[in-house]
Parts: sequence; structure tokens; C-alpha cells
Amino acid sequence: MMTGNRAVVALSGELDAATCDRIGTELDALTSAPGSELLVDLREVTFADCTGLSPLLRAQRRARARGGRVCLLCDCPRLLRTLRLVRLDVEFDIYGEVPVRYAETTRFPV
Repeated sequence: MMTGNRAVVALSGELDAATCDRIGTELDALTSAPGSELLVDLREVTFADCTGLSPLLRAQRRARARGGRVCLLCDCPRLLRTLRLVRLDVEFDIYGEVPVRYAETTRFPV
């Protein structure tokens, strides 16, 4: 659900080859509008590999091309380390708690 051009998407479980197509489809839809802002909540993700993270990067590039952006919400040290190792910390703003501008935004699972 979008609140204006802003949405919060909650991912959970594993982000890998088995889930990347479904997640990619959802993120593509949410980043198709010009100026869309998306906060992807990774706090309930238990595992992520490069294949599973690729839809996030694709969504970021799609959003930027349309004047928007994708940010990540992550408080798991292990996942943060993975994001740094694959240099996604350079591509995304990563928050440890929900930024104020997203506080009233509807949160929905993907």
C-alpha cells in the first residue's frame, strides 16, 4: 500500500533464488511511479545471498531513474555485514529504525 508516493515493504524469511522473482515483481510495481519512495524493512530477514539481494538493487536503479529512491531498514549485524560486503551500503541509505517520514506510512508484507 502506498501513502502518497511512499511505501514501506516488510520482507521476512530468506532472500535467495527461491524468493527473488516474487520480491522483484512486487518491488518493480512499487517503484514504477515517478518519484516513488520505498523503505524496505529487512528486520525479519533470516538469510540473504547475492541472488536474493539483486531485486533490491534493481528496484533502487528503477526508482532513481524515475526520480525516486529505495531505502533499507536493517538492525541485524549479520545482514548489515553482508550488505557492506557486497557494497550495498553505497547504493542505499540504511536505517536502524523507521525514519520519521515513514512513521505514518502503511506497512505491508511481501
